[in-house]
Amino acid sequence: MLHAESESSVREFLLSVKWAIQKSDRGARGWIFSTATQKNIDTVTELEMTLEDVKREILSLSVIDYCSGPLIDPAIKGEVWIFGKHIRGKEVYIKLKLWGDERDQEVRILSFHIAEAPLSYYFKHQSHIGRLENREIRK
Repeated sequence: MLHAESESSVREFLLSVKWAIQKSDRGARGWIFSTATQKNIDTVTELEMTLEDVKREILSLSVIDYCSGPLIDPAIKGEVWIFGKHIRGKEVYIKLKLWGDERDQEVRILSFHIAEAPLSYYFKHQSHIGRLENREIRK
């Protein structure tokens, strides 16, 4: 499994994700939730979430939620990043992709489903975890 070179590269990716999503609050198309997989739909239904709840969960991601990436997306040119989060008592697998150029990016939430196996959080158990938790990205 490939991992980002540093926590700063994960932080930079999350900042781009959050910036793109928040564009949608200003009327731009900033994010897309994939309904192509039934697992995504089933998870949102099981956890009694709305798309606004999904958006809030993505906006609240931090470096400690990082699992792997960037990974080459075999389906569509570009990279995907994997995160995990405990939501309403379930571990949720989250796969994100930034699409477009730097000025006009959108986030594609390719996966948002209950994890099929326990996830490994790359930065969660490192000695500098306290500093990571205090530097969550807020935009």
